[in-house]
Amino acid sequence: MSQVATVVAQQTLQFYVPGMPNVTRVFVTTGIAQFSLQAFSQNVNPTRQSDSVKLLVDPVLAPGQFRKSTAMVSFANVQRGSSTTVGEFPFSSWSIDDISSSLDDESGKVELRFDVSVVAQGTQTNTTLQSVAFQVTSIAAL
Repeated sequence: MSQVATVVAQQTLQFYVPGMPNVTRVFVTTGIAQFSLQAFSQNVNPTRQSDSVKLLVDPVLAPGQFRKSTAMVSFANVQRGSSTTVGEFPFSSWSIDDISSSLDDESGKVELRFDVSVVAQGTQTNTTLQSVAFQVTSIAAL
């Protein structure tokens, strides 16, 4: 299963790189990606949910201009809710399992892809991941 995130608060900084062959611009794009991933445990056994998320970010590049990109993702909004069952210690976890970025040929934008997981353990324990912050650095020859 894969979901497309909604990009909010995107900002791009670009700068010229003199003297580097085949590289003339560096773009640093930051923002927040909103989506939802939830795990709900009805008993003491852990429940794990995982998903792949993708989104498109600036810049828009013509064919042949893209050289390379790298990306970072961090948690921006997580929630945890649990019951108050006596003697039980509810547990929740969130993880970013993989990150990659490359050019999306159709849109000319950079596609950021990442895999995330959430785990809930404990009677009536609910764990939700709602958004992440991201930064994508792209190199282009313009």
